[in-house]
Amino acid sequence: MSWFSVIVLLGVLQGIILFFAIINSKKGNRKANYILSGYILIIVLTLLGRFFYKFQPLTLFHFKILYVGDIIIFLFGPMLYFYLLSLFDIKNKLNIKNWVHFLPLFAFIILMFPLILADRAKLRELIEQYNYVFIGIELFAIFQNLFYLVLNSILLKQYLYLSSNEISEIPKINFYKVLLVINATGIFFWMVSFLMRFIDPLGTSDYLGYQMVWLVLSCSVIALGYYTLSNPEALWNLQNQKKYETKLPGIENIDELSVKLDLIMKESKPYLKPKLSLSELSQISGINTHLLSRIINEKFNRNFFEFVNYYRIEEFKSQLSKTENNNLTFLAIAYQVGFNSKTTFNTAFKKIVKKTPREYFKLNPSTTIKTD
Repeated sequence: MSWFSVIVLLGVLQGIILFFAIINSKKGNRKANYILSGYILIIVLTLLGRFFYKFQPLTLFHFKILYVGDIIIFLFGPMLYFYLLSLFDIKNKLNIKNWVHFLPLFAFIILMFPLILADRAKLRELIEQYNYVFIGIELFAIFQNLFYLVLNSILLKQYLYLSSNEISEIPKINFYKVLLVINATGIFFWMVSFLMRFIDPLGTSDYLGYQMVWLVLSCSVIALGYYTLSNPEALWNLQNQKKYETKLPGIENIDELSVKLDLIMKESKPYLKPKLSLSELSQISGINTHLLSRIINEKFNRNFFEFVNYYRIEEFKSQLSKTENNNLTFLAIAYQVGFNSKTTFNTAFKKIVKKTPREYFKLNPSTTIKTD
């Protein structure tokens, strides 16, 4: 067994472990987890196909299975797309029936059907006839996967945008970025592989292109498995917020409600809760979530994320002047007022105050707060 086959096999084993870890998880979005486990499974099947391809001789049946197994290349993009749609609870941006996403896969199966039924002699004849068909199919599959890569990146950005109006913390999306990076890396080397077959400089196409696709895919699964098993919360940190419904007040009350909301934020200080959500603030204030969002956008000229952090920053500045906090660091006080990370605090402070915490402290040296 070559070192190449060992790496592919390690990718398969890691993928299987990850598959069972996800599908058996009872946390987070179960529907999304099932889709993700299916996505991991098709990667495992792809790697398995490549692993067994290295063992010669192949029987006629095995040879046909390898051809049929190529249907997987039409599943990567749509599977990841439906996973993100389900996870982020975002409406289908393409606004088309789900089955339409799998039309290329159905077309491929129809094209491959004669090869599945052929005997050995007929199969050799069809493979020669299908030469340009295979090239066209692969080129189409590359563009299809590029299309879904762009679409899935847009979904991630849309989720971040929508989250700014729903929750008061930056969502932890590293896992989903890793998925897209794996997808992008695989497509890149797939394109290199495709081009190298025509260019083939110094006979290196096999190593610079085709082999690299499988190495990258195997290493990516190993890395993804390690990251996920080391950070299990990565799969289920996105929880669907419960919507609190109240009777929608007349829009004529919007000015009165904005005053009420400001008073609640200053006196009750709900922003001290690090993971305060729009639905929770709706419950506290008794204002319908849709109207609450509109009040924040129109009367305070902020999204929910910025709105909550404004009060946290004001509370932070207030805490700086208290002598009992003299021995605390900036970060310690930031945690006290509701921030849950140094990055979020620094970003919010700079955006709202137009200065960094250190710059602000230098201009207001009224306490002995530690800056580190």
